[in-house]
Amino acid sequence: MTTSPTSSSIEAGTRANAEAARWMTVAREWHRGRQRPALIDVQPMESSVVQLYDPADDLARRARTWNYEIVSGDLSDLARFGAALARAEGEAWASDRGHIATRAHEDRRFLLGDRILHWAVPWLDAVARQYPNAAEAANTAKSTLLDLGELHRPAPALSGTEGLVVPGFDGFGPLDQDASFETIMLSVWGGTVLLNGYLADLLGRPMGERRLPDGWDSLPGVLPALEATFTAAAGRWDILAVSRPGSAQLWRDLANRARRSAAKLGRWKPYRDISDEENWSS
Repeated sequence: MTTSPTSSSIEAGTRANAEAARWMTVAREWHRGRQRPALIDVQPMESSVVQLYDPADDLARRARTWNYEIVSGDLSDLARFGAALARAEGEAWASDRGHIATRAHEDRRFLLGDRILHWAVPWLDAVARQYPNAAEAANTAKSTLLDLGELHRPAPALSGTEGLVVPGFDGFGPLDQDASFETIMLSVWGGTVLLNGYLADLLGRPMGERRLPDGWDSLPGVLPALEATFTAAAGRWDILAVSRPGSAQLWRDLANRARRSAAKLGRWKPYRDISDEENWSS
């Protein structure tokens, strides 16, 4: 025997459908077909922004449980998946299948917390600062994702006593990487997103490839400019952690990473003056 949805189910379904529309605004605005310079600079994908981790297998697993296909794994693609999960929740509530609706809600929460917020918000923040013509769209998308974070609360601040984080790790991953500091700086795991356009301005040369060239640390003003960039980023993440409690732990962790990078840059000595080991031991 089928049952009619209750008033609470109808309300929950209405909220889920409204949320789907919010996801779709992000998906449409950041579709690669729009050809914004920011989309060409550093692609809005976790693998590009993090660099030290590729989520392809995890995304495929999450999508497979819903018979959904992740095409590119970029911000637009993941936002479409979020919208699809929200619509699935709405449809499940409408047919009084609460267990399906609950699963769609939880899977969306984990998608947001595990695979989107930690890299997409810093990427959008960097885009808004580097590309004035894209600033409004970037800030709007960032606010939408953070609003969804307040709705789902995937990463509220921890008191430090819960025992949920493995020693040597934070919400982003391992604190110490088997990679050069230059590589870490070009990952959001360093504490912020350094876009190609930013590096070109910093180094005073066009960048065909997003990297720090040999001798970067000997160029006049580069070390203090990078130190200031990471210090400023830490301050922004601190403010975000206070204003967005639903995802605060991510921004606390990112602020700490940015401070670590700034401190290392403050102690850094050009490679031409010292051995490689001395920078790593500093």
